[in-house]
Amino acid sequence: MSLSVHAPTPSSIVPVRYLESESHARYNNSRALNNDPRIIREYFRILKEVIAEFKIKLENIYNMDEKGFLLGLLQRSVRVVVNSSDKTAFLRQPGQRETITVIETVGVFGQNVPPMIIMKGEKHLYGWYYGEMPDHWTTAISPNGWTDGYLALQWLERNFKPHTRPTGGEDEYRLLIFDGHESHLTYDFIEYAYAHRIKCLCLPAHSTHLLQPLDVVIFGRLAAEYSTVLDNASRRGITGVDKELFRQLFQEGRKEVFTNRLCRSAFCATGIYPYNPAAVLKDLPDLKVNDDRVAGMHHEDDSNTELVLRTPPKRSLSLLPPTTPHNAIGLKEHKEALLREFDSLECQGVELQPGTRERVQQMTKSAQMSMAREAVTLGLSRNRSVGGVRGNQATFDNSQRNNLRSCVWVRW
Repeated sequence: MSLSVHAPTPSSIVPVRYLESESHARYNNSRALNNDPRIIREYFRILKEVIAEFKIKLENIYNMDEKGFLLGLLQRSVRVVVNSSDKTAFLRQPGQRETITVIETVGVFGQNVPPMIIMKGEKHLYGWYYGEMPDHWTTAISPNGWTDGYLALQWLERNFKPHTRPTGGEDEYRLLIFDGHESHLTYDFIEYAYAHRIKCLCLPAHSTHLLQPLDVVIFGRLAAEYSTVLDNASRRGITGVDKELFRQLFQEGRKEVFTNRLCRSAFCATGIYPYNPAAVLKDLPDLKVNDDRVAGMHHEDDSNTELVLRTPPKRSLSLLPPTTPHNAIGLKEHKEALLREFDSLECQGVELQPGTRERVQQMTKSAQMSMAREAVTLGLSRNRSVGGVRGNQATFDNSQRNNLRSCVWVRW
């Protein structure tokens, strides 16, 4: 019995020259090599070929990847409103640096498979499980909190296989897309997948920032949401995060990210569904390859050895009808509506003007700061009116104003 993992193998393709482009992002040699449009096109050709050959339904296409977390360390910056006379402000955080790995899986139609949480340890301890855990979530241990070949196989058996059963019966094939991490490419992993009609498609090396749905859309938001939840916990006085508390905080942040809309948009942004290689190719820098080593590579629509990739012309952007938010909740809803429309337009091939998302974030931050200052002023005025002008009832001196102002926290 011969086993194989479908993967593009154009490792000999080397871009000879790097031409000028509008983007000045820096690429290391490995990423520049695999950002060649020829490699990306070859990947999409294989993806289309595998789906057609094995008659894989869209609902049976999944992507899996691992995400590492530092147990009690914030992974993003936060801002607070403090007294202008304060020269320095400090934010307390739990601070543990123990690594926990989470294996996540999403489907084309927004399905998400229960995750596996891998913790550092030699054996399971009762004290790690004093709280409730969602149904079908699994926990595992390893010496360093990372995944390995054995745990990847356990995930395939306990998490993926039972929760992605094809609706048409066991004879249908499933497609599992993942990166080339060594834990996925063991003989036992591939053999088990082969025996259960799970086709494995390995992404080209150093291309997950372009082609992996979880990396492109989900994991950045997941890290930010976990940091937000952890930040809120630290403000409530929590000074230490153990393994059980991590699961509770992670669960709270995860439910805000693993929504049907975001999971679908992850596959849209990476060109998997709807099938659209241009969704990825349009973001690549202009490369010109002129080398005999590319002559033997198969191309679906281009047999020349010289390639110039041009960015599609910019299309106009139509925003939502203007509305005026009058409070923090309305402001947040307004921002989220704009970002959702941006996601939708990008999935349709509309290219946003550079800095559009950043400008929306900046305007939101400015409005939040203004609302915070207004809330402080309003609070002072109301307390003065309650106390009246007689005697010492509810009067505020400068130190009390400073204390009130320092208690107003703004979370972005």
